[in-house]
Amino acid sequence: TAADFASLRYVTAVVCESMRLRPPAFMVGRCANRTATLGSATIEKGTTILVAPYLLHRDKHHWKDPERFHPERWLAWFGEGNNAMALMSGLGPNGVYMPFGGGPRNCIGTGFAMMEVVLVMAQILQKWELKPTPLGPSFPKAAPLITLRPEKVPLRVVLRQGVQ
Repeated sequence: TAADFASLRYVTAVVCESMRLRPPAFMVGRCANRTATLGSATIEKGTTILVAPYLLHRDKHHWKDPERFHPERWLAWFGEGNNAMALMSGLGPNGVYMPFGGGPRNCIGTGFAMMEVVLVMAQILQKWELKPTPLGPSFPKAAPLITLRPEKVPLRVVLRQGVQ
């Protein structure tokens, strides 16, 4: 139930780490509201800038071992009094986590989406094991449409032992 959401820290960490490696929004557009300098480039007011969360989430300057799936990286941050909702508004532990965009124009459904995916994952995993099929690829190929999603995810769904 929704009351269980806060206690599902590890499931939340798995979801956050999954979205770090495979963010639903692989490209986010923003319009500069003032002229600014970024490195040696000048960004003029009104210029559209494209930000790639997919690349930010793999930047070795911001993430230790960025290609590794490591949900535990989120638990220390949660232990500092943060939660999944703080991730979405504050851009995470290092300021570059933005699977749903960021700032005042982040996805309006972020809170609902996070709660829904964590609760659904917890419900499914209580009764079922999700296992890769021997015929499936090592990792699903990405299909970048409006959102970044896998082409196919071949899985075997197996009832956990002792569950009826």
